[in-house]
Amino acid sequence: QFGGSLGGPIVRNRAMFFMTYEGYREETGITVQGTVPTQQLRDRILTALPFPETRITLDQLPLPNQPINPDVGRFTDAKQRTRRDNHILAKGDVVVLRGNLSVTFSRLRPYAVVPSFYTKNDQSYQNGSDRLTTQYVLARGSWISESRFGWNHTTLARVQDFWLVSDPTKPAEAQLTTLGRRMSLFSVNGLFSTASAEVLDMKNHTFNLDQKLGRVIGPHNVKLGFRWARETGGKTNPQNSTVTYQNLADLFANIPDRVTLLYGQPPHTIHQDQWGAFIQDDWRVNNRLVLNLGLRYDVYPGGDREPQPAKRPSEDGLRLPTRPGQCV
Repeated sequence: QFGGSLGGPIVRNRAMFFMTYEGYREETGITVQGTVPTQQLRDRILTALPFPETRITLDQLPLPNQPINPDVGRFTDAKQRTRRDNHILAKGDVVVLRGNLSVTFSRLRPYAVVPSFYTKNDQSYQNGSDRLTTQYVLARGSWISESRFGWNHTTLARVQDFWLVSDPTKPAEAQLTTLGRRMSLFSVNGLFSTASAEVLDMKNHTFNLDQKLGRVIGPHNVKLGFRWARETGGKTNPQNSTVTYQNLADLFANIPDRVTLLYGQPPHTIHQDQWGAFIQDDWRVNNRLVLNLGLRYDVYPGGDREPQPAKRPSEDGLRLPTRPGQCV
């Protein structure tokens, strides 16, 4: 963990700045383990299903280092989990038209890699957060005005390495969240499973605008204001297709017991608005009693969904170990 800060005046008594940085790095050893096929079983599978997809999928499974039976064994190893983050905060204050304008910006970039027992299927978390807030306060006699604007942008991306592997006879998918011709997972009940892979892509934007006016009238401190806010975002979470076999005989004959397609949510953007207004009176009845009286109204109009063009069904498919280049 490390960091530093810096601040000071830009124009004496009129403008100043402050900024800070914090960095985090962490590496931790963890144990990974799983049940994997023996070399003998791999050879039998490749003989029964001699297709490029079969070999690519099986190559994700390491050989066992602890025997169980002639077909499967256990693989155990120690790998390294990595985490890091870079956090920046900057703030500036300046006198504008005898009022104070304050601007704050923060940026976070947390990142983590969690290993798996597969040869190349670590899961990475690539998140981000940007925030900007501004506030302007102006006082004139018994009047005071306060204006605020805020903006937030948050992203969350989680992806496994095997998601980036697709049909070797075709160009790689250009869009990260498109299932397309990526390698499927196949498993045999009670024995083993090849690599599962997915991608989670989430984005969120938030905007808000606030305006308040206040005035002191004798024992009354009257305030009124309004607020507008909008939240927008989208999410998709596709996974590689799953092909399940009841037993080894069904696997050698390529007779699946169950096939599952997980396309995730279609690409989309949604937004929700909020409108609000209030009036408030802080009434000082005497030195021991202050009454807080007020009325507030908020309304949330129905959100909208903005769909993006969907791909034709023929553009996506399931990569089954059937015939070379065939898409079912």
